[in-house]
Amino acid sequence: ALATATGLSGGMTLYLGTDPITTAMGVGNIALYAGAYTFLKPRSEWNTWVGAIVGAVPPVMGYTAATGGSGVFDVEAALLGTTLFLWQFPHFF
Repeated sequence: ALATATGLSGGMTLYLGTDPITTAMGVGNIALYAGAYTFLKPRSEWNTWVGAIVGAVPPVMGYTAATGGSGVFDVEAALLGTTLFLWQFPHFF
């Protein structure tokens, strides 16, 4: 119940405070973490790849929120996401 409440309130906060792109990425990231990552964690090393995506999304969300949603395909957003994605692997292996 707490996880559902915080997920819904987080999505609503993004909806009210940012733009639709950032909100969609945030809600999607919650779903990816709660769904695929949590399921895979005790079962497969693939959880690290999914977790790397989950970890890379928040800085991209920050960039899109700062640009009003128009910066999702900017080089800067890609660099932020790629840096965080690649950092996950030496962190876990």
